[in-house]
Amino acid sequence: MKDCYISSIVLRMKTCKIIFLIALAILIAWSDAYAQYHYSRAEIEADWHRLAGNDAPYADTATFQHMPPRGYKPFYITHMGRHGSRYHMRASGYESFRTILRKADSMGVLTPTGRDILSGTEKVAAIGSSHLGELLPLGRREHAGIIRRMYANFPEVFAPGPDGRCHVSAISTKVPRAVESMDAALEQLGQLVPCMDADICAGGDSSIVFCVTEHGKMKIFSDNVKKGLTDPSRVISLLFTDGGFLSPEEKDNLIPSFWSEAVGAWRADTLGVDLMKYLEPSEIYPLWRHSNAYY
Repeated sequence: MKDCYISSIVLRMKTCKIIFLIALAILIAWSDAYAQYHYSRAEIEADWHRLAGNDAPYADTATFQHMPPRGYKPFYITHMGRHGSRYHMRASGYESFRTILRKADSMGVLTPTGRDILSGTEKVAAIGSSHLGELLPLGRREHAGIIRRMYANFPEVFAPGPDGRCHVSAISTKVPRAVESMDAALEQLGQLVPCMDADICAGGDSSIVFCVTEHGKMKIFSDNVKKGLTDPSRVISLLFTDGGFLSPEEKDNLIPSFWSEAVGAWRADTLGVDLMKYLEPSEIYPLWRHSNAYY
């Protein structure tokens, strides 16, 4: 798990029969994470935006909470989370698809729909290219939402301890988007729990614990498998009056790069650019399956 932060909220024990709740909290956290990216075909057909997988914003939905057995009360929560939604990591995230559209525009083979899409990509790139890898406004809202749900589900955990304070330990890697995610979570918690007393740490040994380096061989395998996964013929007709200028590599990359741009615009929700409406689930489903195999 890359660029994470972890927060622990520890308060006085309200009963002696509560050790199991530590494991319960962990199971709840992992079950939510698993549900985020492993959907049935029916769930995908109900909302095909879920095909964004690892790039999808955190779902802000209420889930059923099991009540603790009689005689047990929550007293401790450990939350481990990845950073919130961010801008693309590399300039290529904003350039690959836009470069193809610009090339078509210069040749006079861009359709009116293609010009609308190009305009949308220009708007997103104008902001995103100067904030590569940084947390989006949506990313801050996501982590604030996690805290609100945590507080709503387990209010007793956040009651003051014997010293009248709610003690929180928050740790993140030194990556700015992870630090800012932690900050958004703590800011929201401070509003809900005025007696919060936070012990904060960013970087140091936590980077060793939370950062996992991508395996180079796996990426090579992943890139090779992605080739030819989707049929770009419908999208080519949508964008271009004549797609003959496209190289085989550009054809292979057309839908993946279009989808990447569309997801980036979706996460940058304050810009009001919707590129997903131009794609169809059947074109993205193979990419989603490929993403699952990669991760």
